[in-house]
Amino acid sequence: MRLLIGLCVILFALSSCTKNLVPYSGYLQEKHNWGKPEIEQIQFYTSKDIVLYRNAADSETQIVNGTVKIKNGKQVEEVVIKAGTPGVAIWQAKDNRYGICFDDDDDHFLTFGANPEKQKRFYLLASEWNGKNGIVTYNGEQYSTNASSADAFLLIDLKKTKNLYVRSRTAKGRTVN
Repeated sequence: MRLLIGLCVILFALSSCTKNLVPYSGYLQEKHNWGKPEIEQIQFYTSKDIVLYRNAADSETQIVNGTVKIKNGKQVEEVVIKAGTPGVAIWQAKDNRYGICFDDDDDHFLTFGANPEKQKRFYLLASEWNGKNGIVTYNGEQYSTNASSADAFLLIDLKKTKNLYVRSRTAKGRTVN
C-alpha cells in the first residue's frame, strides 16, 4: 500500500512538471495585454526543427556554431534548431516582429512575426520566400532555409506564463465611520 501511495505521489509530481505548450499568437498578447517587459520574460520554444544552411568558403572551414557538410562538392554550413528548443525575445518591433535568440550570443537570432492568415501565430519570417524556401539573416549572414522550416512557429508554456503574471490582492473590507 505504501508503495502504491509513493508511486501516486511521484506520478503527480512528474505530471505537474510537464509543459503545456501552446502556439504563441497576437491574440494571447492582446488578451493578456503583454508589453515589452512581459514578452522579454516569456520562455519561447520552436514548434518544428528549423534548418539553416549556406555555402561556406574554403577559408570558413572552422565553423563554431554549426556543422560543415559537403553537398554536391561544396562545403555547406548548417545550423539546426531542434523543435522544442528554448529561446528568448531580444528585440521587438512595432509591427509585431520579434527577434528570438536560441543561443547564448544575441547576434544569433531569428525573426518571427504574427501571421494574420494563420490565427496570428508567430511564424519564422524571411526576407524573401521562393515557394517554401526562404532567405533569413542569422548572425549577420544570409542563410537559406528549407520548406519545413517555413511552418515553424513559436510556442509558450501557458501554465508557467499564467502563474508568472497573476497578481492577487485580498480586500480587507471597509466600515462606515
